[in-house]
Amino acid sequence: VSFDEFVVRLSMLKKGDPEERIKMCFEAYDLNNDGSIDKTEFLNFLRVHNRSNGGVARSEQKLRDEVDEIFDSDDIDVDGDGKISLEEFKRAVFNQKIILDSFWLNEC
Repeated sequence: VSFDEFVVRLSMLKKGDPEERIKMCFEAYDLNNDGSIDKTEFLNFLRVHNRSNGGVARSEQKLRDEVDEIFDSDDIDVDGDGKISLEEFKRAVFNQKIILDSFWLNEC
């Protein structure tokens, strides 16, 4: 990511509409940029967030359980392929099945 791209994305987080912010969050989870989020990508993101949260850290097993719960939900992985597409992610966020951190949807 170039510095210019970083500045543009930071501006979008601050001023972008919810659709743009959700897409950026999705892209942050989609570590291999294949257009979907798998369990490993989601778990890795939760691990980083867990360490930087500043509160009581959740155990590795708790994180894995949370990932399994999210991916086992027909409300989130609608097509049951074991991955979350951008459209599934958007639907889950708007239906509050996945609650995004305030960093993503509120003011930075």
